[in-house]
Amino acid sequence: MGYGDFKLLAALGAWLGWQLLLPIVLVAAAVGALVGVIQLAIQGRDRATPVAFGPYLAASGWLMLMFGHDVVANYFSFFTVHP
Repeated sequence: MGYGDFKLLAALGAWLGWQLLLPIVLVAAAVGALVGVIQLAIQGRDRATPVAFGPYLAASGWLMLMFGHDVVANYFSFFTVHP
């Protein structure tokens, strides 16, 4: 992660709240790793090739803006007792 990635993550945390920072990073890392591995395999490059992380953070931030609070609420509902 570069300094721009930290700034983008800080801005997303300011806009969406600290509760959504972990889901943003997890989704961005999972999608970025999957797409990065496929992209490197298709282009025939080695693992030392840098992959930009900012676009995945931005896309994950947008997804969390649209669906994040529902995702977190559904996750926490697994741990509550329903009478």
